Amino acid sequence: MDPERPNLFEYATSELSQDAFLCWLLKWADPACRSFSQALHEAGMDLIRIFSAEKNLLPQQVNSIKVDKQLGHIDVLCTINEHEDTRTAILIEDKRGTQEHSEQLQRYKELLSRGFPRDRIIPVYVQTGDQSDYSGVRSQGYSVVSRPCLLNVLEKRVDARRESDILDGFLRHLRSIENDVQSWESKAPEDWSWNAWTGFYMKLQSMPSSSIQGVWDYVPIGHFLCYSFGDWDSSEGIDQTWLHIDHTKGTLCFRILISGSVSDTKARYALRDYWHNCIISRCKELGIPARKPERFGKISSVTLTVAEIGRKDWLLVQDGHIDFDATVSRMEACVEVVRYCVKHGPRSME
Repeated sequence: MDPERPNLFEYATSELSQDAFLCWLLKWADPACRSFSQALHEAGMDLIRIFSAEKNLLPQQVNSIKVDKQLGHIDVLCTINEHEDTRTAILIEDKRGTQEHSEQLQRYKELLSRGFPRDRIIPVYVQTGDQSDYSGVRSQGYSVVSRPCLLNVLEKRVDARRESDILDGFLRHLRSIENDVQSWESKAPEDWSWNAWTGFYMKLQSMPSSSIQGVWDYVPIGHFLCYSFGDWDSSEGIDQTWLHIDHTKGTLCFRILISGSVSDTKARYALRDYWHNCIISRCKELGIPARKPERFGKISSVTLTVAEIGRKDWLLVQDGHIDFDATVSRMEACVEVVRYCVKHGPRSME
């Protein structure tokens, strides 16, 4: 096997390292840097265009670029045409898999608005990892720039990559992550990495008008990547019913949230038993091998897993890799099982 070219970004994996890369490439967009490398200048301008594409506020002529890092805790601030009437700020919040927190996005915009008109601020949220939900980001007026977006534009800058190990190394690192995320399509499920499970979850999310559209996130208690879908009409004694996937065990779990008003232990047992028996029975009718979970959990718990399906019985495989359509059909059948149990209600409570 041929040795792989050493890559700085296999070791410089912090968000601060990524901040530094973005600062470096943005500075190449300064016209003053064109004399050093036309190719890198154009790559820098590509990055400027990526960041400003959605807001359409980029000045027609870029005459100067000033880049600041961690100014007022803003990850990267790129000021275009600093001493001109067209002075424009690109405010960059930079992530590598972590997510926004503590109302930081709004704070940074407010901080920057003290020195720039609001219509000359371009807020950008760069995410080179993956994130289930960007609604909170977009509600604050930020454009989302993802890993695929950066790759789609910057990988085309072949001349710039030849000139710079920094640019080439960054893009090779992002490409290796992207390939790993998409590897769920070609690898057997037992060989999926964390990234591959993420890619599978994102594919499920993207299904149009599907009952299995959901959200995914890391669950610290248990240390697993969870995909949750469904939030059906409540039934007597139950506030919520849903399904979730535990990537470490590969199980598809049926979950219930017992209403706080049900405090009697006997009544809670009756609810748990109804849901367990109904799901197991209905799954059997449909040829789905559901089973009792390893443990129900304490009856005093707010949420309970009442049944589960093993990985090989819902994550269906053909020719050594996932049969996605069959898997989706099996998941949709599980949704119908829950709806059936909601509709019929806990017989023991009637």
